[in-house]
Amino acid sequence: MKDTIDKLVDIDNQSRAIINKCEEKEENLNFETAMKQLEEIANQLEKNDLDLDKAVEKFEEGMKLSKKCSEILENAEKKITILINDGKDNFSEEEFNTNKE
Repeated sequence: MKDTIDKLVDIDNQSRAIINKCEEKEENLNFETAMKQLEEIANQLEKNDLDLDKAVEKFEEGMKLSKKCSEILENAEKKITILINDGKDNFSEEEFNTNKE
């Protein structure tokens, strides 16, 4: 019985390590790589040669990548500043504002 429990604990630890690696990989994903992966998933889904389970899995993966791309774009937008020339070669920075007022 103890051997079985030890094996289950070992399997659980291995699973957690794999999940952590996947999460780290996802966090370090850049926009271009994420978009490329998203395009590949879209192409696979458009071919209609995946079984339902695999198609749902790919769709879920695509949704995660789409969310990651949106987050990257939002963060980039927050960092953008606009340089304004006051006509006297003096430049100032203003926060990027997407709202046109």
